[in-house]
Amino acid sequence: MRPGHRLLGALAGLLVGALGGGVSCLGASAFSCDDDAACDLRADGRCEADGHCSYPDDTCPLGRRYADAGELGDECVGAATGSTGSTSGTGTDSSTGTTADTEPTTGTDTDTDTDTGSGLDPCTALWTIDRPTPNEGGAAGWSVAVDDAGDVVIAGWSFAAGSGNQLWVGKYSAFAEPRWEAALGKLAETDSRAGLALWPAGDDPAKIVVAAATEAAKQRSEPTLVVLSGDGDELGRRVFDDGDDFEDGDMNPIDSFDAFADVAWIADGGSLVVVGSESGGPYDRAIQAREFAVSGDDPAAWGESWSATYPLGINRDRGLGVAVADGFINLGGYRRHAGGGDPIDSAWLGHLRAGAGDGLVDAGDEWSAEAPEGALGARSAAIHGVAVLADGSIVTVGEHQLAEGGSRRGWLARWGADGALVWEETLAVDGYDRDALLEAVIADDAGGFVVTGSLQTGAQDQLYVFDLVARSYAADGSPRWTCTEGDGGAYVGHGLAFTAEGDVIVVGSRPAPGVEGGSRIWARKYPG
Repeated sequence: MRPGHRLLGALAGLLVGALGGGVSCLGASAFSCDDDAACDLRADGRCEADGHCSYPDDTCPLGRRYADAGELGDECVGAATGSTGSTSGTGTDSSTGTTADTEPTTGTDTDTDTDTGSGLDPCTALWTIDRPTPNEGGAAGWSVAVDDAGDVVIAGWSFAAGSGNQLWVGKYSAFAEPRWEAALGKLAETDSRAGLALWPAGDDPAKIVVAAATEAAKQRSEPTLVVLSGDGDELGRRVFDDGDDFEDGDMNPIDSFDAFADVAWIADGGSLVVVGSESGGPYDRAIQAREFAVSGDDPAAWGESWSATYPLGINRDRGLGVAVADGFINLGGYRRHAGGGDPIDSAWLGHLRAGAGDGLVDAGDEWSAEAPEGALGARSAAIHGVAVLADGSIVTVGEHQLAEGGSRRGWLARWGADGALVWEETLAVDGYDRDALLEAVIADDAGGFVVTGSLQTGAQDQLYVFDLVARSYAADGSPRWTCTEGDGGAYVGHGLAFTAEGDVIVVGSRPAPGVEGGSRIWARKYPG
């Protein structure tokens, strides 16, 4: 699989060690092990699940080789046994990039077609990132991208003692080694999303654009753009203050924010587009989009080609995803028609020409579409992620509810280039029949795509027990492979990216071991 667009919008601890260097001859005591401490005769020694020590070797598919004597002497990890690797490890628990204590998670392939082109099981963990926070106060990755050097950039949020949840960006090498991380100010309580886009040309390493909502005051947030150098230095920032002045108590926090949720470049990088939400007054919120002509590193100097809010006249709407292809911007989100404990939403997809200057006009080759309106007859639906396939059709992911009071299930839909709904399906994974949500989708050059999200595994009253799910689809919409991760608590997939080799990186969060309600930024690379 070759990588395609990265259309969406995800570190201190490494579960799998750095994949560099060779392996020297070691004594026999190094070959059998019960834990990583038994493999400490070389740096980054690890006890594999089969009870044998391994060490970094970048000539092996998984970047690990068994010590060169003993039962598996000098074999690459996974080559002889089909091992999918281990995520257990020991070391120093900190937020500066050293190896952290972790608990194992298991990747499970639930489909029969497991050809990844690499000969590896599709759920093989090529590496895993597991970043703790101070006091395990909480963190999540929302978006991920890979630069031309193969480095991995993650945007999300992370708890900081005394400062609350911070907008956060971190960079890792192609082998998951921490390079740097940056805290970019307090993230709004009303929206934890962080969109991410790498500069498409120019500097090496590539500059980074982050779109999110930062906290302006209690019960109020502001859309924010931040530009970082490839080395993590802040180059510029723009906060969009529309002048709304709401007194404390005037608005419910979930209804009182302006936010950016996702960002994407247009064409060769001369402009970019953001999508999010804009408050028009108490309990009034619309989908917003803005296109900028990019000039220089400071977003405060960028010209705004156009901005628009739509649909008008309906409150509590949200824009959540954006994808750009062939000169058109595709926006995804939802419109809320009724609130209460069991709200009714309609998924909304907008398709507009980039650079039009006036936003969506809903005429000619520009259109908007809504669901539920298909054969599944859903009561409520929302789009969280958008991707454009090689044939120009559009895939959206999110959630829908088929009956009042029923579970909300993961939902996929494919739309024609004219906005017609081609097909839709409820995510079905063997062994899971509860609530589910799909958050992100990316498309490859061959017409296929990959999705990620979460599947509820606990009882009805266990609201925060989920497994992460990642699934790959062929161009005809048939599943190629499915991987799930989790061992209790909330494992959630938020973002996706392809590497240059076509491998798939999933970013999200996992539970902090032993801390109720705590979470960590978590990412894993699977074979493409």
